[in-house]
Amino acid sequence: MSAARFLWFKSAALVALAFLSSCSVQRDNQSPEPVTDAVLSVALTGIDSLDPARGTSYSSLMILRTACDGLTTIDSDGETRRALASGWRVSNAGSMVTFELEDGAEFLDGTLVTAQSVVESLSRITRPETSSPWASLLSDVEGFAEVAAGAATSLSGLRAPDTNTLEVVLTNPFADLPRLLAHPAFVPVSVGAEGTITCSGPYEIQEPAGPAGAEVVLERATGAAGGLLKTIHFKVTDTPDDAYRLFQEGQAGASVVPDAAVGEASSVRKGYLRAETPEITFLAMDVTKPPTDNERLRQAISLALDRLATIDATFGDQRPPAVRWIPGTEGDGGSCSDLIRRISDPERAKQLMSESGVDPSGVQLPFYFDQTKTGRLVVQAIEVQIADGLGLRLTPSPHDPPGMDASMTARTGAGVWMLSYGQELPLPGLVVDALFRTGSPANRLGFSDPAVDEALAAARRSADTEDRERAYLEAESLICQRMPAVPLWRGVRHWAYDPAKLGFEGSDGVDSAGGMVLRDARVP
Repeated sequence: MSAARFLWFKSAALVALAFLSSCSVQRDNQSPEPVTDAVLSVALTGIDSLDPARGTSYSSLMILRTACDGLTTIDSDGETRRALASGWRVSNAGSMVTFELEDGAEFLDGTLVTAQSVVESLSRITRPETSSPWASLLSDVEGFAEVAAGAATSLSGLRAPDTNTLEVVLTNPFADLPRLLAHPAFVPVSVGAEGTITCSGPYEIQEPAGPAGAEVVLERATGAAGGLLKTIHFKVTDTPDDAYRLFQEGQAGASVVPDAAVGEASSVRKGYLRAETPEITFLAMDVTKPPTDNERLRQAISLALDRLATIDATFGDQRPPAVRWIPGTEGDGGSCSDLIRRISDPERAKQLMSESGVDPSGVQLPFYFDQTKTGRLVVQAIEVQIADGLGLRLTPSPHDPPGMDASMTARTGAGVWMLSYGQELPLPGLVVDALFRTGSPANRLGFSDPAVDEALAAARRSADTEDRERAYLEAESLICQRMPAVPLWRGVRHWAYDPAKLGFEGSDGVDSAGGMVLRDARVP
């Protein structure tokens, strides 16, 4: 087996890493045996790190999904499928999940993918020196607090009774753990003596062909199953406009598309893909302080908002309105459709405002938003709608991400916050459970409801998919009545590709996270 080659990024935004993968086992997330020696170039932006434990941008995660195998994967229909794990079972009312690993899977450094290597990989994410933004997603694993505090190095809830059996013991039941472990952050890795990192999958990451950080190259690993292309060049640009320009000039066979260019990209005789993501943007409120502790007031705010008008004025119709709290769900809001709509309901909003007993003339609320993500037009549209519909005054308060965190943790009065949440995985537990369960690390605004907690607990306990979905829907209905946060719109990404240079085998070209499915990519 060839020696590992290393991909070093000198840019401060990128981490020096090598991902070299090889495995001959056929899995649910693998394409058929390679059928082409073609090379594809894809223009991307926003790559931050290619360490699974640290990468956060959709570009980084898409590269990791292409190159590396996790224990599980999510197929194009949204179902959880086997990958490095050949199967799993949930027991003890969702408090224990046992995975059986495939025989023979290897990292490119020649070591076997074993249950113990998974224990080490997941524990590494939790250790404070890793500084993983995904660590809190493992907070329900027994021993998390000790490892996160630096008092232990390995999660006590992870056990490897033999080479291919992994037992996960949870302090808080979570039967959907197999789906969570499809996230690229949790792919098993092998850490070498010099800190180099290898994963298992169809592609190895090579040294860049151009200036450091300007290109990431995936080369199909020798003997690997899956991956229809021989080579994938990811051209790293500063902005989506730069990426799309490379595509227009023929220097890339595919690229991300900026919102302003969607009309052109979707109308020309080239390939265009629109992919909805698990992210939902909310208008969240502090339910512990007046006047936003008033349930009727929060419901009135929901019906005073015109989502379609806001989207049209600010995004050019390039966001789907959100009338649900669960990512990936469709419909009119179910049993809560009378409290949340795509367009405003001014009369009902005024009625609810009257029922609240709050005098709007004396209310002025700070409106916190992340100025690196949210444009002023969005803020102004919402500000005007609330003022015109209810007489409430919102005072825009722009912040950077650290400032947004501080505004929630050190708040002294009521306010509203524009928050986006989704964690790049279509999993209800990463939204409704994370944001609205009492005591959840992501529940930053103080919402607490025993009925919601019980519905979420029932979802977490259930090993039956349909029962789990029903419990999440019950929680969603209860959250809607309380209205601690108002869904505004869902995330979407746009991709352009040249059909003469790129096609897809057995999929529509996008995955459940909104990325391109490049394992299925082929050249016609």
